[in-house]
Amino acid sequence: MEIPGFIREHIIKRARRSSGWGKVRKKFVKANPRCACCGRKEGLQVHHIKDFSEHPELELDTNNLIVLCGKTCHLLVGHFRHWKSINPNVREMCQYFIHRIKNRR
Repeated sequence: MEIPGFIREHIIKRARRSSGWGKVRKKFVKANPRCACCGRKEGLQVHHIKDFSEHPELELDTNNLIVLCGKTCHLLVGHFRHWKSINPNVREMCQYFIHRIKNRR
């Protein structure tokens, strides 16, 4: 049985992750316990601003990371609704959205 391309790509990318990624991710979420876009505290994921597959040297660089909720913001804001896309302006968009949310209250 042949493995579909998108699954094969995911497995290959996961295999290339640094052994230190889990520790960096956990520490980064602990230091940034809210989604940078909506403020949620649940389902947080760490997003690479410059894509890991294109810039593997920045995988563990905390200046290249942002915390987004997996419920909506990671896919919508971090990837423009498509996992193969990357939003280079994710920080600016998150600042805009969080400012709008805070000013509505």
